[in-house]
Amino acid sequence: MKISFAPFKLVLMVFALFAVIAIGANPALSAEEGRQRNNITVQGSSSVTVSPTIAYVNIGVTTFNKDATKAQSENAEKMDKVYKTLSSLG
Repeated sequence: MKISFAPFKLVLMVFALFAVIAIGANPALSAEEGRQRNNITVQGSSSVTVSPTIAYVNIGVTTFNKDATKAQSENAEKMDKVYKTLSSLG
């Protein structure tokens, strides 16, 4: 009785091929083992709190009136008072 080793040889060759590819595919890993690695890692964070130099303020007035002309006139008077008050404050 003759025993055939052909399927076993094929499996062994495929396994050997994958092993060679796996080892040779990443030369950086194999070369890295022989060298000493020198690393410097730095992390940091910071925050600064300062007084604001500019402030933006929106001011408005609302007037309800059935007559648009009267509403516009009342709005102008109210806004004029707001401007005068703000001007007096500096």
